[in-house]
Order: sequence, then C-alpha cells, then structure tokens
Amino acid sequence: MVDDHEDYETGAAPAAHKVSHQDGGTDEISVAGLAGVPAELAVHALLPSIHHLRYTDVEAAAAAAALITIHAAVATAHQNAPQLILDHKGDAVAHQNAPQLILDHKGDAGAHHAKYTDGAAQTVADARILIHKNLATAHQDAPTLIENHRLVPGAHHAKYTDAEVRVLSSPISIGPSAFIPAVDNQDWYNTNTDLRNRVALTVQYFYANVAFLNSVTVTKLTLYGYRDDAASVLKIVLYRINSVGGGDVLAEASLLGTGGYGSKEDIIILTPVIDNTTYSYCIRLEINPNNSILDCRFTRAEIEFTG
Repeated sequence: MVDDHEDYETGAAPAAHKVSHQDGGTDEISVAGLAGVPAELAVHALLPSIHHLRYTDVEAAAAAAALITIHAAVATAHQNAPQLILDHKGDAVAHQNAPQLILDHKGDAGAHHAKYTDGAAQTVADARILIHKNLATAHQDAPTLIENHRLVPGAHHAKYTDAEVRVLSSPISIGPSAFIPAVDNQDWYNTNTDLRNRVALTVQYFYANVAFLNSVTVTKLTLYGYRDDAASVLKIVLYRINSVGGGDVLAEASLLGTGGYGSKEDIIILTPVIDNTTYSYCIRLEINPNNSILDCRFTRAEIEFTG
C-alpha cells in the first residue's frame, strides 16, 4: 500500500512497473558489486563438456609430435593419400554435412579421451619401441642375423671349381637317336635300342654332334654294339672340325669278334684337349653288314674326359 507519495492516493496499490527494471528498461537493475553468482553462470560453470584444460606450448608440441609419429608409422598413410583425396572429392555429402558431423562428434562423449600426461605418453612409446625391438627382422638385429646366417654350414654349398665341374660331366653317352644319315636316301632303321641297316647290305654312314666342355682332355672313346659276322664292319670315329671345312681324326674304335654284343675302346687320343673357340666335334658311325642286316648293330658311344 502507498500512503506517503504524492502520485498515489492513500491506501491505493502501486501500478505494475517490472519492465522498467528489466534488461533495457529505464530503471534496469544491475548485480554489479553484489556478492554471489547468478544462477545461469553457476549452471554453465558446472558443465564439464563446455571447458577444457588449457595446453601449454610444450604440451601442445608434444601432442602434435605424437600424432605425427603415429601418422608416419601407418604403412598406407602416403601411398593411399591420392586415392583417399579422390574418394573424398567424389563424395557428394562430404562438405555440406561437415558442420553437422562436427556437432555430432562434439556431442559424442566416447569420441574423446583424457589428455595424456608426459609420463603416460612415454609409457606408450616405450611399449611400442619394445615390440619393434623384439621383432626378428628389426633393423638393429639385421647385422647379427646376417652374421649368424653366414656361419651356418648348411645354409650354403661348396663352390665348384672348373676342374670339378668337368669331372662331374664325364662321360658323355651318345645313343642311336642322336645320329642322322650322311645322305637322305640311305636305307636305315633306328629303334630305341639300336641303329642298323633296314634292307640294304651296303655301307652307310651316320653323324652325331658332340658337345664338350671347353678345355677338357679326352681320355677314352668306346664303341658299344652287336657283331656276329667277321666280314661285317661296325666302327666309330671322333672328329675335330675347323671353321673352314677341314677335319682331324682324334680317335676311332671298331667292334671285333663274332660273339654278339660287345665293346671296343681307344685310349690313344690325338690332340685330346678340347678347343671350342676354334673347333666343333662329331662322331661318324659306319655300318656295313655282310650277309644280313642283323650282322652289325650300333647301340651306344661313350667319351670320357678329365679337367
């Protein structure tokens, strides 16, 4: 009630005037200088998601360095970047949705974690370094692994000398199928076991190339075959041929006797050292039956050599 103001009658109620005390009113109320905290500020101060701890320059640098290290350790971080950029560029909603995505992320409590202390970051780093160190293929272990491998005899084999290779390659065995007739009208029969005349009882000649290792020394030429007629001829000759058409006899062997299968060798080798830079080598086979095509048959030739 008002009883002491000239604008009001005694006992009259005052007119409504709260608007004049509100924000922007003619008699706006101020809390400046008053004790306490307004309700809205008190509620705001209690919201943990509104505030974060302030980073120092050192802490910010440490956090950045850790992220760079993680990025550098990702095997596909760089080679996949061009494709990822293209994928992002082609994503129609990548840009216009960004503000909403950021807000959604901001409101996701599980998307954030507490700030690492220096000690916690160091512990994580040490653990990862230890894992790398224990890997069998780690860089620091490589010299030791190489040295251990070098000392394991079973991991390597002995190196052959040229002479050892030549010895292991001897002898050369030449079968019937290696020979070709000297002329295209010869009458011959080549089976998987022997080479002989087919119908004719006249002499026929056949040739086979011989591939020697260079610089070996021929020590023996051996003929294997069948002969049961003393008038028949079964003979091989080892030739050395030069590049202008000339040739030399190195060795020869003729099967003797009439007892069937047998062999004959020649160990006196003329010019026995092989020279593949100047010559090629071949065997000439001579087959000359007497009364029957089965009188003489060629089965094999063998050449021995040393280094």
